[in-house]
Amino acid sequence: MCATQNQDVSAQLTKKGNTGTTASLDNATDAGVFLSRAEQEHFIRKTSHILFMTEYVVLTEYAEVVVPILY
Repeated sequence: MCATQNQDVSAQLTKKGNTGTTASLDNATDAGVFLSRAEQEHFIRKTSHILFMTEYVVLTEYAEVVVPILY
């Protein structure tokens, strides 16, 4: 982020009454303030991959528990 973007973010956080390094995301458009387009795409891709892996592990664990119960 460049200096002007940091100032804009700081000004928006001050207007909302938030302090510190964390900010509440009141609506979906606020996410664009913190991440560039490329960062958003990377975040979504990485999050989707983690979600897929988590679902796979949960399904595998479920199968390991249910299959012995069925037999």
